[in-house]
Amino acid sequence: MYVITKVYSVPRKACSEAILSFMKARNIVCRNGAVAERALLLYAENTLDFVDNILLAYHQVMGMTIYSYDKKLMKAINKDKD
Repeated sequence: MYVITKVYSVPRKACSEAILSFMKARNIVCRNGAVAERALLLYAENTLDFVDNILLAYHQVMGMTIYSYDKKLMKAINKDKD
């Protein structure tokens, strides 16, 4: 994601949409597809990096408790709780 968006200047939303369409191909299997899809949608909407969006998606989709020293991530998680 970093290389696509930063080096090649592809907008986050376009990058997210392209990967989402790839994931929907019938020969692609993703173990945690709901989490991956949510992380990609979040990535298009916010400024968190992709790994932080995966953690946020695990929190939102699976209800997992996430602990981090990353203030932006924790703000997003706590905002989600409100």
